[in-house]
Amino acid sequence: MTTAPTSLSAFKEIIADFKGKKIICLGDIMLDRFIYGDVTRTSPEAPVPVLLENYEKSMLGGAGNAACNLAALGADVHMIGLIGDDEAGKRLSNLVSEQLGDKTGLLSDKTRPTIEKTRFIASGQQIMRLDREDLRELTTKSLEALKNKLAKALKSADGLLISDYGKGLLGFDLTRFAIDMAGQYDLPVLVDPKGTDFTKYNGATIVKPNVSELEKVTDRHCADEQSLQEAAHTLLGMTTIKNLIVTRSENGMSYFATKQTSLHVPTMAREVYDVSGAGDTVGATLLLALTAGASFEQAMRLGNAAAGLVVGKIGTALVRPNELIDFMAKSSSEHVLATKDLSLPGLLKLNTENEAVEKVDLWRAQNLKIGFTNGFFDLLHPGHIALFEQAKKHCDRLIVAVNSDQSATKQSPIKTLVQDEMSRATLLGSLGAVDLVVPFHTETPMDLIKALKPDVLIKGNDYREEDILGGDWVKDNGGQTLLVDIDPKYNERINQFASKAEPLKKVG
Repeated sequence: MTTAPTSLSAFKEIIADFKGKKIICLGDIMLDRFIYGDVTRTSPEAPVPVLLENYEKSMLGGAGNAACNLAALGADVHMIGLIGDDEAGKRLSNLVSEQLGDKTGLLSDKTRPTIEKTRFIASGQQIMRLDREDLRELTTKSLEALKNKLAKALKSADGLLISDYGKGLLGFDLTRFAIDMAGQYDLPVLVDPKGTDFTKYNGATIVKPNVSELEKVTDRHCADEQSLQEAAHTLLGMTTIKNLIVTRSENGMSYFATKQTSLHVPTMAREVYDVSGAGDTVGATLLLALTAGASFEQAMRLGNAAAGLVVGKIGTALVRPNELIDFMAKSSSEHVLATKDLSLPGLLKLNTENEAVEKVDLWRAQNLKIGFTNGFFDLLHPGHIALFEQAKKHCDRLIVAVNSDQSATKQSPIKTLVQDEMSRATLLGSLGAVDLVVPFHTETPMDLIKALKPDVLIKGNDYREEDILGGDWVKDNGGQTLLVDIDPKYNERINQFASKAEPLKKVG
């Protein structure tokens, strides 16, 4: 197998080229519902727990998660799938419109329900799942309508991802039509397979089974590297699939081609919280890498890195280009030379709003209490340290939102900043009591407060409780506000100093 450059700069170029790639995602789209609540008693009617609902979350599941992963990585995604003419279908359609921007690829079929999975969760544990689906074959009318949508969309596409969950959409006819049509335009096709008849995937660029799926389709037990290779080449011999990538959970992934070529890439996961949706993340990354001109080795390394990131998050999470670049940088020999500043410990806690939301979801699923405070924190002093230390006593994870330079210029009382936002964020992140630092660019952090939904909103005693921005909103959503003691002399001294300081030369 020809080895392509695996330097950080090569990976950066590939990831940058993800942006704007038009990818068709065909598959079993479903609505994932999560109902969170508390269990404090069992039912008097039967020996089952009673879940008292607190809140509900809905998201795109199945092939929808694969599509969201493509979009998060920068692709222009056109989702083609089937929904029912029901309330779940309307909700799913709205989610596709909001998250992917285009719902015209969805076909509504009155003869079957929208696929729906509802999970009930208490104290961070799933206690039950309720599924709603119809596995009958497509009607002739629906099949022809989907073919028409595919034929039109593939004309201007860069790649096709087929996400088969075995829910009735991807029968032999539609799957063959999709792969053959993509072949006419010489498009890369990646298949996340299901079932035991892999001949319907003939001609696909990559088919990506896991070890269990490979064992079922070949009727071989993959006990070691040798038996895995034999099973893989058995499958390739049974079909005209061009390339096979077998995902192996904690053992990474292995590549096999028809010319007896193989390559193994070990796992890159650092901490595993949840493997939900990791296969979708890998598939999306692999396909985008190939459309960006990556070799199979480069694509696999990126796919493996994306998997390592996503299993460190809760639920069907997403990976974004900057996360992928950072992850690759930390495992690259170029990292020390090319990104010295990123080695500063304080910057490891620096997150965007989207990244912070994902981390808060993870912490909340672990039943951790989230604290939030905000400010400019231009010159850290013992009063700030006292604020953070006291705040941490009232929460499990403390988020500090810091005004960006852009935000600071919108604040009329602030005439000068001694340090820029990266310097301030680095110092904040170096403090043990601080778990996350999130810069915000708006005039106030209100949008960030609503996105993170903290359990406790903390400010110094130089504020009155009724004047705390967002305090009423947090209370209305089940949280609380807290004032902690700060010696006023620190703020007085800093204000005196700031009034004499020169403004930053460059702001923004």
